[in-house]
Amino acid sequence: EAPDEYTLRGHAGVTVDNGLLFTGFANGTLVALRTATGSVAWMTSLKGDGETFVDVDGTPIVDGDTLYVTSSAGGVYAVDKTSGLVRWRQPIEGAGTLTIDAERLYVAAAEQGIYALDHHGNVLWRQGTRGGGEPAALVLTGDYIMYALSDAGLFVADRASGVTLEWFDPGDGISAAPAVVDDRLYVLSNGGILYALNLHSF
Repeated sequence: EAPDEYTLRGHAGVTVDNGLLFTGFANGTLVALRTATGSVAWMTSLKGDGETFVDVDGTPIVDGDTLYVTSSAGGVYAVDKTSGLVRWRQPIEGAGTLTIDAERLYVAAAEQGIYALDHHGNVLWRQGTRGGGEPAALVLTGDYIMYALSDAGLFVADRASGVTLEWFDPGDGISAAPAVVDDRLYVLSNGGILYALNLHSF
């Protein structure tokens, strides 16, 4: 049984928009603070039905008047940016890193996989990653979504379908997020070796 105050390793970053600062905490709370004074504009619990590991470790993303954020126990949430009211929730266990584009939200959840949702919270596709280890931050470039797994290595998939196009295993996994510069993809393996890959080969 997990002891009290036992939380996941990680932390949410901060997002600033229109005079408000948004961030999450290990107790499952999403908070909006006024940047001018630091006072609380609103607080919302994103625990879902969870009692343990309720951490909000994903950095919130603002899209118009909506705030998208993940909770390890609660899943993926769309929250009204002004009031903090929850608009919808997709209960993906272990939801962590999140990124979006004009059509989809992309979520990585340890052991569950990589998900693509539409902006109303409906699952469009899922790519399973069981046994692959902890996912790093998701990277979007062109028609690709790239994700690294701490045990299984680097995957390059089609953004629209989730189909894996390429896989690179350096032998000891990849925990760092990949980086794209021009037509090169850079990844640092857990063994401390930096690789440069040609995107045109995918």
